[in-house]
Amino acid sequence: AWEWMREGEGRDGTLRFSNGHEHRGIVARTVRLLVTGGSPINGVWMRLRAPAFLEDFARAATMEPSIEGRGLGSLSLRGTSAVVPRLRACAEASARRHPADRARLAPGGAPAGGSGAQIARPPIQRTGLITSEDYPAAALRAEHQGNVTVELAVNEDGLVTGCTVIASSGSSILDSSTCAIAQRRFRFTPAIDANGRPVAGTSTRTVAWRIPEPDPEPVPLK
Repeated sequence: AWEWMREGEGRDGTLRFSNGHEHRGIVARTVRLLVTGGSPINGVWMRLRAPAFLEDFARAATMEPSIEGRGLGSLSLRGTSAVVPRLRACAEASARRHPADRARLAPGGAPAGGSGAQIARPPIQRTGLITSEDYPAAALRAEHQGNVTVELAVNEDGLVTGCTVIASSGSSILDSSTCAIAQRRFRFTPAIDANGRPVAGTSTRTVAWRIPEPDPEPVPLK
């Protein structure tokens, strides 16, 4: 797998966790890692937009990365739960020091990716719903409910390539499920620039997870 990835850049990747969760739309490329006192080794750099990744990284037993459908093997995640709080604190500190310039993602601003193009119209959702039938069984058992707001990265083809939770429901299960379903199911008419060409953009969506009410008992006829 390393030979064909060598010199590769900007490829689509997927991380599959043993708990059944997937993170898609990852930008990946190969890197050469120089280890002090040792030989250089190959690695893969991945940019993740979903904070739910840390939850899966902490709780799953293994992770299987793949690049454009080619598996790179299985990685043990034993002991990762101990380092996740530090990773989360580092990410939060970085966000405070370098807050995202949301103005460039709004209509009239430049889209993510730094192309400099001006967005004349943001992405418009065409298909995709989240219903009570999608309620995660684990969240039902734990009686988790709440609102989750996500920012979706939408590419020039109208596909969701990334998902960031910007307002948590308070339940990592509901947050990660929202991102997983949105990336798998939502389709958009892509954003367009000032020249009418499709460009990458972002769309914010809020999902209200409420535990479904039980069906009423039937009333006997008299």
